[in-house]
Amino acid sequence: MTNKKELNKITALYLRLSKDDDLITGDNSNSIKNQQDMLLDYAKINEFKNIQLFIDDGYSGMIFDRPSFTKMISLVENGKVDTIIVKDLSRLGREYIKMGMFLEIIFPKNNTRFIAINDNVDSSKGYDEFLALRSLFNEFHVRETSKKVKAVKDMQAKSGERLNSEPPYGYIYNKQLKILEVHEEQSKVIKYIFELCVRDGKGPYQIAKILTEENILNPASSQSTKGKQIKYGNSVNSYWNHITVARILEMREYLGHTVTKIL
Repeated sequence: MTNKKELNKITALYLRLSKDDDLITGDNSNSIKNQQDMLLDYAKINEFKNIQLFIDDGYSGMIFDRPSFTKMISLVENGKVDTIIVKDLSRLGREYIKMGMFLEIIFPKNNTRFIAINDNVDSSKGYDEFLALRSLFNEFHVRETSKKVKAVKDMQAKSGERLNSEPPYGYIYNKQLKILEVHEEQSKVIKYIFELCVRDGKGPYQIAKILTEENILNPASSQSTKGKQIKYGNSVNSYWNHITVARILEMREYLGHTVTKIL
């Protein structure tokens, strides 16, 4: 007979998407929305109760200290999870040894059923001999994908294409030409900062104080107004921090270099 405690257990639908998932193929089937639609439909058709979603968006399958995953496992170890459902094994994780620990030790120990829909895995029916092979392949896949991503980034960097998402203060990113172009208004502030440093011998603290006293918009405020206005900010958007000034003075982009970060 099912007791009240058993009825209160949840069905955990776990969704995960890493930044590099399907970057090479362009396949969108692993998107959070697609995973969610699939898992909710599956849970409804199979009459699972007490549904709870656990979502880790932007986390690699090679690490297991993901926020929602950690929360879900904590509930498992406290005997509060009846079933875990994922789209496929790789959504749970891609590291072979840790996957084995969860599938063969932690879940059985806590009487938690595990289902991976696309891999036709259901612990209530027992695992087949190919489960370990699938987990090993998933780890191999993420390592190969990582190599491909690094190769793509390396090629983009060598061709001079900018890899960073936001242009530095004083520049606009031309998406069509894939180059940085000088922002006329913001560049005046950059030149002024370097003049204060090189010509007048001012340090970051002194320069920050001057810019603040002259009511010049700081980078955050200037970016939000697209740099249409240089002066006449208020006490918030015209406050300059010495750290911001120091970073500007250290940036190699202002020397005309293309700075990229290869992963």
